[in-house]
Amino acid sequence: MLMLFNTMSLSILWMLKILSSSSKLESSLCWFWDNISNSFIMLTISISSMIMLLNKLYHKQIFILVFSLLFFFSTKNFMVFFISFEFSIIPILIIILMNGHQPERLEASMSMMIYTFTASIPLLLSFLSASKFFNSLNMMDIYISFWEVGLLMMLAFFIKLPLWGFHLWLTKAHVESPVGGSMILAAIMLKIGLYGLMRIMFMMNPIQKSNYEFFVSLSLMGMIFSSMACFTSFDFKTLIAYSSILHMSPILLNLMNFNHLGTLSVLITGLSHAYSSSLLFFLSNLFYLSSKTRCLMSQKGNMICNSTLCAAMILSIVVNLSTPPFMTFFSEFGLFMNMFIYNSTLIVFILIVSILSSIYNFYFLTSMVFGKESFMKTMTFKAKHMTITLLHLVPLVFLIFL
Repeated sequence: MLMLFNTMSLSILWMLKILSSSSKLESSLCWFWDNISNSFIMLTISISSMIMLLNKLYHKQIFILVFSLLFFFSTKNFMVFFISFEFSIIPILIIILMNGHQPERLEASMSMMIYTFTASIPLLLSFLSASKFFNSLNMMDIYISFWEVGLLMMLAFFIKLPLWGFHLWLTKAHVESPVGGSMILAAIMLKIGLYGLMRIMFMMNPIQKSNYEFFVSLSLMGMIFSSMACFTSFDFKTLIAYSSILHMSPILLNLMNFNHLGTLSVLITGLSHAYSSSLLFFLSNLFYLSSKTRCLMSQKGNMICNSTLCAAMILSIVVNLSTPPFMTFFSEFGLFMNMFIYNSTLIVFILIVSILSSIYNFYFLTSMVFGKESFMKTMTFKAKHMTITLLHLVPLVFLIFL
């Protein structure tokens, strides 16, 4: 099944390469390909392949997810864009409900559905209004000059991203989701919000960016509050989820600059965060299988009995710290540089967030790896686990050079 999926994926990528070079086909149909859409398609296929290698339970759901996201990332038609956006939530709901282990998984699923579908109503109404005004369903023909309309469109993507204040569904979903579901949420579902936000921003009038100071403040608050929330997290899944919110928080501020550096940095951040967060959830699940608990205070003595797993975890936390030569370093450097260009006083927030990020990552590392051995049992780091780890790390090193 995995071989069939990979063969189909390679065929799809080759087809996209051919079709993207055909401007006639692109202009005659509702399809649209550029470097951004192709990057997210390749990300979806690569992460999906790793999840299918990890567990055979998710094959049907993965096929449905990839199929819907191919439409989402490849269309310029408003209705196809919206329908595929809504349809993509179905596979992750099935995974949480059918493969989650706690009774609270129903509450987590309902929370995700309510947040997503409620915010989708203004998105749909805005799409229909814009389409009627411009007499076109083509996103390339739409030009948003009223910031209120753009705000209604972006609301659904704020929740999917998510920005601080729109994030409450995410921690519940991560806690109740199995490891494959968490990898999908962190690496793919959050990037749906990022991609949608980028597309909406491209339709907006740059002159109107002064009206978004509130959301610039929201980005800054999200960076501070999410990093502080990591210190109060005793569940390592919750900690990684808040860490994801921290990494996504500067994105809105950078897109507000409407420049090439901001857009490129946001794209690299989305790709690098997808691989790094997916790797953290994958390795954390191996720690859970060893200790049978997600409590950070109970993760002691792993360096003694699971040294190979600990080495992989140390490397993944180093990646999460955004250190060279990993892609996370270049992405955050670009984000912070663009923030400094936007407003030099933001260097204060950058320094505070960098210090807080270093502290909570060190706290995460010491809790997961070091300490006296308690009731941990030896966890065999299989060849499959090593393969999945390397498949995460290789793009984080070499993708920046492509």
